[in-house]
Amino acid sequence: MISKILYLRERYHFGPGRIASYLQRFHHLTVAISTVHRILIRYGVNRLPANQTRRPIGRPWQRYEKPQPGHRVQVDVKFLERIAGTRKRLYQFTAIDDCTRIRVLKIYDACNQASAARQSG
Repeated sequence: MISKILYLRERYHFGPGRIASYLQRFHHLTVAISTVHRILIRYGVNRLPANQTRRPIGRPWQRYEKPQPGHRVQVDVKFLERIAGTRKRLYQFTAIDDCTRIRVLKIYDACNQASAARQSG
C-alpha cells in the first residue's frame, strides 16, 4: 500500500485526499487522509518541489462567446432590501451581453416577464 501511495504522489502529483479516494475507488483500500499524509511526511514527499505542479486533467477550459453583440443576453434578478419606512419591494434586473460583456442594471418595482423584456431590449 505504501508503494502505491508513493507511486501516485511521484507519478501524478496527487495530494493526500486524492490518493485516499483513488485507493478506495480503484483498489478497494480504505485509508484515512491523515494516514496518507503521515506516510508522505515519513518518506519526505509531503511537499512538491516549486517547479512541479499538479498535472491538469481533461480538456482546457474554453469560454463560450457569441460573435455578434445582442445575440445572447443573460438576465438575472435580485431582490433588494426594502427602503426604511416603505412597504414596497424592489427588484434589480442585471443584463449582460455575451459578446461585449457590457452590463446594464435597472431597478423595477415588479418582478415579471414584462420587466425582464424591458431590461433585455
